[in-house]
Amino acid sequence: MKGRECMEHETGCARLGVLDNDPFALAMIAGMFKGRRDVRIMWTARNAAPAVQLCMNPATRPETLLVDIGLEGMSGIDVCVQIRRFLPDIRFIGMTAYSPDVYEADAKDAGMECVLPKEDFPAIIGAVHGNIPIRKIHVNHNEDRGIGLSPRELEIMRCFSEGAAAKEVMAKLGISKGTLGSYESRAVRKLGARNRTEAVALCVRMHLFG
Repeated sequence: MKGRECMEHETGCARLGVLDNDPFALAMIAGMFKGRRDVRIMWTARNAAPAVQLCMNPATRPETLLVDIGLEGMSGIDVCVQIRRFLPDIRFIGMTAYSPDVYEADAKDAGMECVLPKEDFPAIIGAVHGNIPIRKIHVNHNEDRGIGLSPRELEIMRCFSEGAAAKEVMAKLGISKGTLGSYESRAVRKLGARNRTEAVALCVRMHLFG
């Protein structure tokens, strides 16, 4: 989908790409920026592969990529890592229908500027123009117990403790199979466990789930 062209005399017109596998979300975002003279939506995409190709092409390369964290197959965070490996100057703004707190640490590590709720239109528009909301930094209280599990590692262990299958955890948190495996391995290692089952049991025993 091509957006409206910025007028040649306009300044500060942001070139934007949008990646979201939900067609309704894409329509919502397009409507959000409709009629604005300060933003040009260069394209929208529902899958990671074409979005990566569009970013690699100088003719269709956006200044900012607005990306859904919970993509199918390759997560928005994985897309950010892949593109920034070659194009570190592209700005990434994550969107999620869930709590941004769940993804914020991993998104920042990947190079995203922020993760915002999909329904927070003013914050998304502001972030596109560089006005990044200041969010409270959440302390990882597990480090005080000598465990050192990150919020994401703990969340994954909690999901497994509730009986979720790997595919369900991947879908809920918007991460790929490889990313899930990495977090799981780190959590198992930090807990000194032999496997996932033992790691979950240790978390329960130490009351890490609250």
